[in-house]
This record gives sequence, structure tokens and C-alpha cells, in this order.
Amino acid sequence: MKTPNVYARSRCMPGGSSTRKNQCARTAALVFAVGLLIVFVSPYAAQAQTTEKIIFTFDRTDGGSPQSVPLLDAQGNIYGTTLFGGTFDSGVVFKLSPSGGEKIIYNFKGKDVGYPNGLIHDSTGNLYGTGTRGGTVGAGSVFKIDKTGKETILHSFRGSPNDGEAPQAALVRDTASNLYGTTLFAGIYGFGTVFRISRSGIEKVLYNFTGGADGAYPYSNLILDAVGNLYGTTTYGGPYGNGTAGFGTVFQLDTSGNETVLYAFLGGADGAYPAGGLVRDSSGNLYGSTNNGGSASGCDTQFECGTVFEVDTSGKETVLHSFGSAGDGKGPQGNLILDEAHNLYGATFDGGTFQSGTVFKLDPSGNETVLYNFGTNPGDGGLPRAGLVRDAAGNLYGTTEGGGCCGGYGIVFELTFP
Repeated sequence: MKTPNVYARSRCMPGGSSTRKNQCARTAALVFAVGLLIVFVSPYAAQAQTTEKIIFTFDRTDGGSPQSVPLLDAQGNIYGTTLFGGTFDSGVVFKLSPSGGEKIIYNFKGKDVGYPNGLIHDSTGNLYGTGTRGGTVGAGSVFKIDKTGKETILHSFRGSPNDGEAPQAALVRDTASNLYGTTLFAGIYGFGTVFRISRSGIEKVLYNFTGGADGAYPYSNLILDAVGNLYGTTTYGGPYGNGTAGFGTVFQLDTSGNETVLYAFLGGADGAYPAGGLVRDSSGNLYGSTNNGGSASGCDTQFECGTVFEVDTSGKETVLHSFGSAGDGKGPQGNLILDEAHNLYGATFDGGTFQSGTVFKLDPSGNETVLYNFGTNPGDGGLPRAGLVRDAAGNLYGTTEGGGCCGGYGIVFELTFP
């Protein structure tokens, strides 16, 4: 098993042949290589009558290759980051009005922040995020952008052995304004960390992954419960496999920094290599996706297509859907969202009718509906790497890192339903 390549995202640029897309879907962002549980394979449903609206198309001068979940405010404005583009070609923070007008809030310079990830905001409108590279020694950074567009670097990661390196995901914020996140690399053992940054800007490493049974290379963001426990996934590690060749874990970190592996993937029908974060319901059950694994008959191998899973409070995993049947998506890499009726929504990076990715819905019984196939219309986007966000009316918003009318640098889209 090779070490994950933090630069793989930049090699999987938008456009290109379907072969290229398939290669990117299998290697994007990390090198996703490749006991059996009972699998409930949900029936595939035809695409619903969903309308896609392209809110904005990037042309690299104004940003390029958005790879994170959009952030909505109460007025319907959309905020986000792009991996490339802007004045210094190091990405931007953008704001889109409800009508689709774009404002560049900040142009990253590369040395401050490189390869920016998703955003969160506080009650006064300040934005917070991470950069996979940049910072004092180039090991990544945590930044704040205030309402005037002023940037402050809250923390520059230092790498092993005293700190993490290469955060890949958005942050989560508690009621005391502490920020929490993960780094893909470094820490004491070199396999990533969980960190906290206090309101005063002091960073503390809460957990160092050992690369063994506890997991390795946490790629996704964390979630918090009401008492301050953190939940997340590691893309590698776990007890099944040879050290970091494990198939990934779902973990909990308590307020004292003690880690518990809630579930370790076996690498087959139960899923392998979770790249997205988790969502938690009111009963404490966790939901997520794996980039590989599953049992759909349409996959070239059982390790290719990915799953949506549930881990209950006892640690039992149930596969709610295995991707890869005819017309289905493949390779989900982003977070899921859960609505009040217990439906799950997400995106697949590859697959679908046009092999450019899909947006899907799973009902509480595990029945899947493909809501949208990217590549349906010229310029409608392709390769959605991140998850989605849902507004109060039930409309879905997301980004694609490829496609669009202006060189294939991605779009921001809205999906509405009849």
C-alpha cells in the first residue's frame, strides 16, 4: 500500500477522456487502492424529474476546480473555495449572490494557504478554513477571513513529530468557538492527527494516529455531539490488513482524547476506504460512504464502486447501498446529508449514465434514486468530489471540480424537485 499522495487532486484536473476520469475516480485526492457482513443492496430507481440550475461556471481567472461543500447563509448567498485560479492561481474564497453574481472575497497567495478546503462561519460572518499546503513551513494552515476580506492565519502546521501536516477537510466549531479538524499526515507517528484551535489561537494535538488498528490518514472532517465527543473516519488503517494497508475506520474521540474505533472496514462487501465524513441522527447512529468496496454486480471488481453505510450505537455496520449497478454512480468521496424524514443525499465522483458522477437519494428503506446524472447537458458540470448542502425548501447545492462552459474548471449548481 502506497502512502496517500496529497497532490493527487492537482493531477486529476477537469476534462479529459472517460478513461482519465475513471483513473481520477480511483486515485483522486488519496491513492484509493483497493468477515463479511449482511449486505442490503437497495433496488435501483430511475432518475427523478430533477432540474439542475448552473449558478456559476468558473474559468480559472475567477477560481477553478471547487472541491468542497458550499456554505449557505440566511440570505441565500453561497460561499466556497476553489483549489486553483484567482490572481495568484492558488485558489480563492468566493461569494455568489442568489442570482449567481460572483464576488472574490480573497485570493490566496500559496504561501499563506495552498489547496484551500471547505469553509465554516461564525455568528458574526467570519469564515474559517484550512489549506492543505501553505503556512510557515508549507505543511498547511488554518485561516480566518473577516467580513472585510482580511485574512488571518490562525495556525501554521509544523509537521512531525510535534504537529500535524496537510489538513484536507473543513473544520467544525463548538459553542465555545474552539475549532477542530484533522490532518492527513504527521503527528508523532506520521499517520495524521486530530487537533483543536482555541478561541485565542492556541493549537493542541488531541490525538496522534499510530497507523495500526486505530486508523491512519484521516481525510475527512469531524462532527461533534452535544457533550463534545468527536466522530470521524480514517481512510486507511484498522486491524484488517497489514498496518496502514487496512481498509479504514469509523472512530470516536472523547473529551479526554481517548479514541475508540467504532467500526473497522473489512475491505469487501462492507466497504473500503471511507473518504467522506459522517452525519449523525438523533439516536446516535452514524452514516457515511466508502470510496471502494461493496457488492454490486456491475463493478469490475468488488473493490471498485463504494457503499453508503450505517454504524449504530452498538458498532454494528449495515450497508444501505452498494454502488455500481447499471446506471448507478461510483466512488462517493463527500459527506452525506440527512433530512427530517431520514432520507440521505450525496454525490458520486464517477459513474452514472455519462460516467461523470451523480447526485443520489436513499430513502429510509435503502431504496436509491439517482436524482441527477452529470454530463446530461453541455457545460452542466462533472466529477462532484464534495458533498451537498440543503436549504430550507429542500433544494440541494453542490460543486463539481470539472465541466462547465469555460475550460472545464467546474461549477456551482442547484437541484430543485417538482
